[in-house]
Amino acid sequence: MKSALFEGRRIRRLGKSFDPGDAERLHRIRLAAKRARYTTEFLVSLAPAKGAKDYLAALKQVQECFGASNDATFAEQRLATLKPPGAKDLARSLLERRANAIGADQLHASWSAFAATTPLHVAMGYEP
Repeated sequence: MKSALFEGRRIRRLGKSFDPGDAERLHRIRLAAKRARYTTEFLVSLAPAKGAKDYLAALKQVQECFGASNDATFAEQRLATLKPPGAKDLARSLLERRANAIGADQLHASWSAFAATTPLHVAMGYEP
């Protein structure tokens, strides 16, 4: 439970004020969400709690949304290394389509939904 508490606090601290253009920070938030998600899934399987399911669903959304943003950033870096003529244009077009699907509004919406959930330790009745 202490690990879940630590990861929950960590992700909330990292996401308190993020800039959608700060790829490194978004990546750290995604990694923290991933660790928190897996810890939460394990704990919820042992002792289900009503609020924990909402927390878990919000964590999944943060991880997926921020992960898609990270994928787009990584793809942009790789795009610069493409050599064949036309490959860059095709890749850029695909990347722009994906980036438009995961914009700053969606990042903020997924974060806001997570931030509004009851912290896991509270939902499970654990007070450190």
